[in-house]
Amino acid sequence: GAVREGVLRHHVKMWDGSWRDSVYFSVLRDEWPKVRAGLEAWLIC
Repeated sequence: GAVREGVLRHHVKMWDGSWRDSVYFSVLRDEWPKVRAGLEAWLIC
């Protein structure tokens, strides 16, 4: 699957004044066919 690359802490201020963290993931081009098949199978279920 995707690889967790990093976290941007307190990245976005929400409407209620709290802060949200954002987590970023990556998938390399040669990994994509396998990842895509897994996502499609998961969506069908």
